[in-house]
Amino acid sequence: MGKKYVFRNKENKTNTSSTDMGVKEKRIRKGRLRIMIFWLFFLSGFSFAVFKHFTAVDTHTIVERETIRQEIIDVSAVESFVDNFARSYFTWDNTIQSLDHRKSEMLLYMTEALANKSGDNVKPELHDYSTVSRVQIWSVEQSETNEYCVWFTVEQRLGVYPDGKENEVGYTQLVSSYQMIVHKDHEGDMVIISNPTLHALPKKSQYEPEIRMSDNMIAADTARGVTEFLTTFFRLYPTISDREMEYYVHDNALQAIEMERFEFKSLSGLVINSIEGRENQISVSLTVEYTDLVTDMLNQSQYDLLLEKGDNWKIVSHSLQE
Repeated sequence: MGKKYVFRNKENKTNTSSTDMGVKEKRIRKGRLRIMIFWLFFLSGFSFAVFKHFTAVDTHTIVERETIRQEIIDVSAVESFVDNFARSYFTWDNTIQSLDHRKSEMLLYMTEALANKSGDNVKPELHDYSTVSRVQIWSVEQSETNEYCVWFTVEQRLGVYPDGKENEVGYTQLVSSYQMIVHKDHEGDMVIISNPTLHALPKKSQYEPEIRMSDNMIAADTARGVTEFLTTFFRLYPTISDREMEYYVHDNALQAIEMERFEFKSLSGLVINSIEGRENQISVSLTVEYTDLVTDMLNQSQYDLLLEKGDNWKIVSHSLQE
């Protein structure tokens, strides 16, 4: 019999080999694509970084600090100038000599135009004289480089002499408030450039300090010991010496007064409070009453004290109570 040749297996092998080659080529192509994408992103990022490096604006945070320097301006000369002017301006009597003298005095303080007007503004028809008992400067504010706005009050007495100066029949006491502007040049010479203009009188403030209360955190024994310590100390305080003060006061927190004319009377308004985080210290507010043996007045001294407990209680700081 003749030989038969079967090609199926060979063809399968060939086909299998071709399939494997195709898979390898696909894998190679995918790998190359990934590498290309990686380099593309890398080069893009690198180019962008180089671009930003050369085109970016260099920014710095600048912290501006405003330094406010308070300059103390000496206004004592302005105050004296206004005080002298007010005493001349509001002082006169109904004689021709007095009125002429007042008019000439105005030229020493005011501009010529103001002095000519102010010199004739007194009409002594209701009163025979005017005197000044007090001039008080309330404020001096620099409104311009060489100008000062001055607020002042004048206590003025106006009287009547119907039968001569020996027989005054009555007088009127007035308090008036004014503002005016004083010009001061670089050499220190001054002149008034506005008339005394009516201004509101100073008033009492409506402020009331907060009423202090004890926080009830202090034990009764501690409160009693503190009260006894303060009573003993303030009874001795008017006459106690610096050396004796060392037993009651730490590091000169309270100065000796050494005045025998004050006699201790009592403590009042005692407020004792604990201090958070300081178990050996307490704050105390109180009023100490003394009798002034010379004037017979009752002195009521108010204190805010910080007490510290060691071998005994001591005052370690103090301030005036509001």
